Amino acid sequence: MLPEIDAINSQKMLRAYGLRSALLFFFAGLITAILYFSAIAITLDFFHFHYGVAVTVAYTVAALFQFLFNQKVSFDPSESPIVHQMSKYVGMIFINYLTTMLVLRIFVNHMGGTPYVGAMIGLFITTPMGYVMSRYWVYR
Repeated sequence: MLPEIDAINSQKMLRAYGLRSALLFFFAGLITAILYFSAIAITLDFFHFHYGVAVTVAYTVAALFQFLFNQKVSFDPSESPIVHQMSKYVGMIFINYLTTMLVLRIFVNHMGGTPYVGAMIGLFITTPMGYVMSRYWVYR
């Protein structure tokens, strides 16, 4: 009977860990979004960069923050070396960046929308993708 109790407790701990990491991931995402949109505003409105350059700069700043936060806080940092995590993270960021730029280009160039709304739509698409890839691939 003891192994069954341990198995039940292990399952509860895994569910609790999953919820904790998800909440921390989305908290990091909130801070990242603030950094991201602040960087877009500065580069787009203050420096008058092209929206593609503004989003690229903002994406780079936000991605660096999010990697470090999630690596140290959201997911167990001891599961794999940071070099392995970073190489997988770069792959994930590349996929999400291309997705964001595609959404942005379609929204701004073909639908007449603003870069801010296009970036927000891209964020809503890439956030779930980023969580799944982070949880099950990057930080493993």
